[in-house]
Parts: sequence; structure tokens; C-alpha cells
Amino acid sequence: MVYLAVPRVHAQVIDTVTNANFEVWNVDALESTFGVDSIYDPNNGYSTTGWWDLNMLNTSFAGGSPVSVRRDSLKVKHKDYKGRYSAEISTVILTHSSDSIINKYGINYSDTVGIMLTANISYSILHSSLSITRGIPYTAQMLQLNFWYQYAPVGNDTAWCFVYLKKKGKVISATGVWFQQQLTNSWTPGTVSITKATAVPDTAVIIFSSSTLKKSNSKSQHPGSTFWIDSVTTVNSSAGINEINTNKLNVNVYPDPAKTIVNFTITGETANTIEMYDVTGRILSSYPVRNNLLSVSVLNYNTGLYFYRLLDKSGALLTTGKFSVVK
Repeated sequence: MVYLAVPRVHAQVIDTVTNANFEVWNVDALESTFGVDSIYDPNNGYSTTGWWDLNMLNTSFAGGSPVSVRRDSLKVKHKDYKGRYSAEISTVILTHSSDSIINKYGINYSDTVGIMLTANISYSILHSSLSITRGIPYTAQMLQLNFWYQYAPVGNDTAWCFVYLKKKGKVISATGVWFQQQLTNSWTPGTVSITKATAVPDTAVIIFSSSTLKKSNSKSQHPGSTFWIDSVTTVNSSAGINEINTNKLNVNVYPDPAKTIVNFTITGETANTIEMYDVTGRILSSYPVRNNLLSVSVLNYNTGLYFYRLLDKSGALLTTGKFSVVK
């Protein structure tokens, strides 16, 4: 195996598009059309590309759900990390009609949710049609997404950040997950490590969530959990795609779903450790990998979805993935 030093370039996430420091907040034109002129969104609106949220669901047209993303309210008690404003994401319960609307447009999250994500949204008043496309134009080889955050969970809730890159509408190998369960009442750096891409992307999808998004984990979602975000930046590779991917990493997980044992067979790179997590982000255990093979007993696991993180000898993230257990 050949290991190459990969040059890195620190860059802000296309600030004119995504408003990475959350200094620009506008009244959403779609919301204003339906008589709501007091909700400010982080540089979105209709026929725009940037951060998108569920605030449009506050309108009578879209079901009258509570507002979930605001200009932060911390500036009285705390100085924002970067500039004047930050984004405040709170978990709310959507009305039934709002939930039906976003499901129709492929946003199939739980009805107890607080999210902010990169997307393009367009609305035709003439045809009463709404179009939401996840992601922003992005052609760099993203290695990390960095941000500053504070988190105030309710109960056992968990804040998440998901990142994945796409090419021609399909998700490529570059993905990353970060989560936090602990109360964090001062600005703290967060980092999402992105697995190595196998192709040059054209789109980046970044999702910040104040609770888990899975409908099946509704007991872990608590209204009022609040996640503050500021200063979103990336670390990109300046190397070509062929230099980054001398070997193509592949992880075969079987059986999936598992009942008693789940097996991992790894090819393409040498793995050192696998970490197991449940859907709340709680680490269950860490296992050493020998000869790129590992078998793990799941007899003590409950039925449900689980995540794993595969690390190399230096502790660097190689990839993340998921598997299910059914009893």
C-alpha cells in the first residue's frame, strides 16, 4: 500500500452562497407571500441556493408549524463566535398537515425535528408548486467540515451534523457524521471528518439537526432541544482525485440485518479499529481489527439501527457506515 501526503486547503463554504457565518438573514419571500413577514431565514428564500429550513411551514399555506430556525438569542448572554449572529436550531413538533407537505417533497424526516441544510428551493405562485433540491454546487475534495457550536439538549437528545457529496444526483463515497449529546454552553469547535471521495463531486449536502431525524427513534427526540451553529468552514484537498484514492476502500458488512453476529471484511486500506454507536450517538464499544477482518456479537444489541466508524492506525477516519439488528 502506498500512503501519500495529501495537501490541505482551508476554505470557507462558499460564503456568498451559504452564508457561512450566518450574518445575512432575510424574510423568506414565500413566507411573505402568505402573510408572514416576521420570520427571518439564513439567506434563503425561494429560487435561491443556500441554507434552507422548515420555517416556511409556519405559514397557513403549509400547516402552521412552529418556527425552528432563528437568528440566535445568545447575543445578550454570550458573544457570538463570529460576527453578530449565529443560527439557532430548535426541535419542534410539526403539525400533521406540515408533515404531509414535506413528505410529499421527499423530506421524509420525523415530525419532531429541527434542521437546517444546504439546498435550493423554488416556488411558483402561478402553478402553486414547490421544489426543494438538497445540496449546493461544490466541486472540491472536502476532507473536513468545521464549525463552532453550543448545544442544550432536552432529556437524552442528540445533535447531529451529516455531510455527503454527490455527483450527477448520486451519493458518492464521501460522507461524514458528527453527533453530540452533552450540554455545551460555551462556543466549542466541531469537526466532521469526510471519507475519501472516489469521484470529483458536483454537490455538497450539509445537514445540521438538533435531534435525531429517524422516525423510528421518536422517543429520543425532545421538543426544545436547541443547537447553535456559527462559522462553518471546510478543509479541502488540493491533490487530484487519483492521488487521494490510491486504493479504493470497501467494507462488506454481513449479515445485514444481523441476529447474533455481524461480520466486517475490509479491502483497499488497512483498518485498525471499529467503533460502534447506537442511533442516539452513544458509543457502545471499540474493537481492534486484525487482518482487515472482524466479527462482533450483537446478542446484547436491541433491534434497531447502528452506526460504525472505521479508523486507521493513526486514529484517522477511513469511513462510516450502518447496519441493522433484528431479533
